[in-house]
Amino acid sequence: KERVDYLENWLRESADKHLKEVDALKTSHAKHCDEVVAAHAQLGVDVEQMDRKHASMQDRLTDLEKQLEDRVEKHAFQLSSAVDKLEGAHARLELCEAHGTAIDARLELCEAHGAAVDARLELC
Repeated sequence: KERVDYLENWLRESADKHLKEVDALKTSHAKHCDEVVAAHAQLGVDVEQMDRKHASMQDRLTDLEKQLEDRVEKHAFQLSSAVDKLEGAHARLELCEAHGTAIDARLELCEAHGAAVDARLELC
């Protein structure tokens, strides 16, 4: 009888101990499940925020590319216009240089003619 009482008591204590451990595991498991669910929900929020930021970044990048393209076109037009003006100025300068040579020749001719006139006047 003592042995049976001892075994019953030992089994009861062992069962109580295991029951407490199982309850602690259930509590821990429930807590862990809640944390996993919360983390998963937060991950969903984070993914949505990243998607919005990504779309925002994509829009910003598209806008920057458009602005850059507009600036390139504007500067290409201004450069072309400046080249055209420079070519026109160069053509006018060449024309002036050509006339300048002719003017210099005529000026020398006039000076020579003037010297001849002065010499005739002195004879009078």
